Amino acid sequence: MNFEEHCEVLLTSRGEQRQQDADILARCLLQARMKNRLADGMGKITVDSPIPYLLSDLATIIQNEAGKLDKGTNSIPYMRIKTKLDEIKIDPRYQFMFSGVLVGDTMADFISKIFRLPATSKPISIVDVSGVPSEITSTVVAVLGRLIFDFAIWAREEDTRPVLLVCEEAHRYVPNERNADGSSVGRVLSRIAKEGRKYGVSLGLITQRPSDLAEGVLSQCGTIIAMRLNNDRDQAFVKAAMPEGARGFLDSIPALRNRECIICGEGVSVPVRVSFDELEEMRRPASADPSISELWRQSGGEEEMVQRTVMRWRAQGR
Repeated sequence: MNFEEHCEVLLTSRGEQRQQDADILARCLLQARMKNRLADGMGKITVDSPIPYLLSDLATIIQNEAGKLDKGTNSIPYMRIKTKLDEIKIDPRYQFMFSGVLVGDTMADFISKIFRLPATSKPISIVDVSGVPSEITSTVVAVLGRLIFDFAIWAREEDTRPVLLVCEEAHRYVPNERNADGSSVGRVLSRIAKEGRKYGVSLGLITQRPSDLAEGVLSQCGTIIAMRLNNDRDQAFVKAAMPEGARGFLDSIPALRNRECIICGEGVSVPVRVSFDELEEMRRPASADPSISELWRQSGGEEEMVQRTVMRWRAQGR
């Protein structure tokens, strides 16, 4: 995580207090990174340098800084950060990011696993963030997106493989100005959309509400695959992003059937209406709508189902 992503997770204050807390966190985080032996002999180290550090070191540094007499402020900002850090360390929902366990330099292994380098017949990584706490979901996606982009920049001299980052429910991460919350994920994905092709990084956006996407990102989409849309506002946004020759297809978008779509842009030579092949049932994603009429007529086994669900719910695991 870089400094901006640390701020999103660890800082709870607003306004002038947030800037004060950010200055304290930057100073302490830099000291924690400098304690790692990887920092020796690397020249200039910044607060954004991807050098691992120990959470215990960061907590100790914050505590020590709070005790100094010449710190120029009271101890409340230090205690705010320290309290939030302690909360995160003991919260099981954050264990995948802040376990507090002694760590080494796992960055190369993590990148190899996420980017499938080598692919070994499994070229796709699926990152499921549905179980991640909602307040840090955007931060997790921002870290992944920034890792992809930064890796592509620093590997420009290498013979690297192109990477396609596909974002399901993309309007959550790159919302329009009306719904924007100022998180870093929108800036990261917008930069990939605008500059990524130069470095072999592509962005795929999947959304049911294209009108909620940032217009600047939608305009960068070279190929548009439009499935059935009934909302006039969504249709207007798709029409604005389509090339001129494909807009005649727009009238048929509300009438498309399941597995039908209209494809236009760089991916096809001419705009076409396409029907996807029907997959075998065992290969389909678990995204089918439940049959309400059938399930409402069935009965039996509800008590056991509720017990199993409550157990998974309490354990926060599937």
